[in-house]
Amino acid sequence: MIVKVYVETSVISGPLSGDPLVASASRAFFSRVERREMSAHISRYVTREIVTTPEEEKRRKLFTFLRLCKRDAPHGKKVEALADQYVKERAFSSSYRLDAVHIASASIGRYDALATWNKQHIRRLRTKLVVEKVNLRLGLRTPAIVTPEEIL
Repeated sequence: MIVKVYVETSVISGPLSGDPLVASASRAFFSRVERREMSAHISRYVTREIVTTPEEEKRRKLFTFLRLCKRDAPHGKKVEALADQYVKERAFSSSYRLDAVHIASASIGRYDALATWNKQHIRRLRTKLVVEKVNLRLGLRTPAIVTPEEIL
């Protein structure tokens, strides 16, 4: 079985991290994607974040990893409405709405997992509990929210 993983922006940046553990695990993650041992998916929201990277050389390197992912994750009004529901129910503050959008896209896209290095907002317990509650109420399955290292 090939695991379908929504890749959040921090994972695209992971191979360039100054943290050796993050960089190494991220490179190993993308190696598995290249070997087609798992399928990595992104939304337009990820692409928009990468495009805004100010340094041209870094942006070019990020696109190297972005190109390994399928750009087919849901986006648009339905995703954004679900993200707003997460914010309304306090899984996220409004200043971190984009993090909510990533989980909404992964939930609506029915991915097995959402890979992230964002422990401060996406991987925290409160976020997981509220997202699970909202998704259950709406008949959506919540993807496992994990680090790339946990998928390896």
